[in-house]
Amino acid sequence: MAHYEVNDAKLVLVSARKSRGADHWGKDDYDVRLADASGPVVGRIVHHPQAPEAQPWLWTITARSNRPRSIIAATQRARTGDAIF
Repeated sequence: MAHYEVNDAKLVLVSARKSRGADHWGKDDYDVRLADASGPVVGRIVHHPQAPEAQPWLWTITARSNRPRSIIAATQRARTGDAIF
């Protein structure tokens, strides 16, 4: 499990196998949870086999946000390599 800070919100990556309780999820499939490992799922990060080689990871947002600019800004920083993760 990894912890990251985005502005004032802490995001936690939890293996989908652990988070969803099933072994059929891939080893490169993670739920993004808010605050801690038991927090609400706000996104998903997965290594997609059909993604471009230079960008193999896919991040989807699964929850609505009251502050979409924060999430968009974090995504843009991550994409450009200026991530604060």
